[in-house]
Amino acid sequence: MGDVFYEELKDDDLNQLLKNITNFWESKQLGQVEVKNLDPLTICVYDCFECKDLPEIGEPACSFDSGVLDSIFSKHFQTAITTVETECYAMGNECCSFVIDADKY
Repeated sequence: MGDVFYEELKDDDLNQLLKNITNFWESKQLGQVEVKNLDPLTICVYDCFECKDLPEIGEPACSFDSGVLDSIFSKHFQTAITTVETECYAMGNECCSFVIDADKY
């Protein structure tokens, strides 16, 4: 899915790619994206469609978002990227936070 999305979002400039991701997530009602940090690249999703209504289960629950972000950034950086969800509504956090493995690019 991320490979398909990437074709719509791609840009050589990382900042523009991040803006495109933000606009895409909001337009598709996937949540509101905020870039929290560039080093390491950390993206926070508020009102995450995938888990905002789940009960607290004590672990991350956003495998769709993680997988899509893996694909998008792997295509962008042309290397395998791992996205780690460090915060999640399902863990009792106020957003779902994804850290893009900075060691890979």
